[in-house]
Amino acid sequence: MPIFSFGVVADLQYADHPPYKNRYFRNSLQKLESCIATMNAHDLAFVADLGDLIERDFKSFDPVLAQYNKCYSKVHFTVGNHDFEVDEDMKSQVRSKMGFKDKAYYAFSVKHIRFIFLDGNTISTYADKPGSDGYRKAETLLTGLKEKGMPQAQPWNGGIDEEQLEWLEQNLQEAKSRLEKVIIFCHFPIYPANRHNLLNDLQVLHITGRHDHIIAWFSGHNHEGNYGYNTGVHFVTLKGMVETPGDAAYCIIDVYADRLELKGFGREPSRTLSVHEAVPLGG
Repeated sequence: MPIFSFGVVADLQYADHPPYKNRYFRNSLQKLESCIATMNAHDLAFVADLGDLIERDFKSFDPVLAQYNKCYSKVHFTVGNHDFEVDEDMKSQVRSKMGFKDKAYYAFSVKHIRFIFLDGNTISTYADKPGSDGYRKAETLLTGLKEKGMPQAQPWNGGIDEEQLEWLEQNLQEAKSRLEKVIIFCHFPIYPANRHNLLNDLQVLHITGRHDHIIAWFSGHNHEGNYGYNTGVHFVTLKGMVETPGDAAYCIIDVYADRLELKGFGREPSRTLSVHEAVPLGG
């Protein structure tokens, strides 16, 4: 029996709009309803949504959040880039709409695992107003990345600011002092190299590489999904829920002392992620 379990879903991108190419925006509500029914049939510690609840339009949040209110487990959100595809005067309300009173990064622990949720949009040209500190930093980052030919030099990618990176480092150190393993959630991947990665992926990867108690980094954003292993960390990118007319894509993760068992549903594959230097998680 697992010590505990949790669910993960990514990139619903709901909007009351017809399909575009391989994205079926309206269908995401029905797929989410099916997903929540499955989640409710399991005893879960929580459910993590990896961002992009909506494709666009601020009004799109209400139907998605109404579906999530039917979930028996606590739902923890990360913010995605598409969540800011709203009118300019509504962008400042996105994080509060998703339930955040202040900053949209936070952490909590369940049985010797610390779960860290990051906001990968604190440096961006889509969430920040032109002329703001975050906007200027994003412009500088994008220019430098383009000059180097880096694949993530895309205007729809965001970055993590220094204040949040300091907070991340403090959390990682505190978790280690308490003999906690760590699992990180962020809308954006940081590994392997990809056009969907955080703008400052290498900076964040340098931080994660210094800590041997991180189990995994879970992300969305790249709807094709992805996987990599670096410095003892599993980097798992979930497939996007919005990508098909009927097939869902999500997983339930069973936590054991020496591994994570990912049970994929729909398009999401099942995986086993080993945990190096297992700790007594049941305490």
